[in-house]
Amino acid sequence: MNQFIAWKCTNCQYILFPKSCRCSNCKKSDFDKIKLLNPKLITYTVVSVTSKHFKPPIILGLIEYDCKIKIIHKLNLQIDQIQTFKLPQFIDANAIEYVNF
Repeated sequence: MNQFIAWKCTNCQYILFPKSCRCSNCKKSDFDKIKLLNPKLITYTVVSVTSKHFKPPIILGLIEYDCKIKIIHKLNLQIDQIQTFKLPQFIDANAIEYVNF
């Protein structure tokens, strides 16, 4: 099961993903790890023209986690699967892939 980790500033509680050396809100540098749970697909797009690193088509989805952070991820789903979703919809974390664009 994929589990994504974010970072919560111990000073102001701002959530960062990916981790940075300083909080973009208060500029402090102390963080706690938090697990990103309950992924909910808000919207998606199908990309047909990609770089040489990705075989098209790829599906990118805007995922919102229980801590209210939203992240764009590559989804390991087929187009016909995702077209049956009623958005927003909770999805299996195994369908989410983190890609550092």
